[in-house]
Amino acid sequence: MMNDTELLDALQKLNDISLYTGKCILRMSSHWRGWRLHETSLKGAQQNVRTAIYDFVMSTRRDTKTDNERK
Repeated sequence: MMNDTELLDALQKLNDISLYTGKCILRMSSHWRGWRLHETSLKGAQQNVRTAIYDFVMSTRRDTKTDNERK
């Protein structure tokens, strides 16, 4: 089984092939059926898979903070 670093490296290699744009984004699906990590030309897409994941996680954390966490 691959570890987290190996999995992320494999995803980065796929993105580096640049079959479409060479940029990816992690986002909620347009119909709210879950999240999607995909190569895209959407605004906010990143050349680095880790950055795309980080951006999404940080935006999700900001959106879901409890009242106590916001104080």
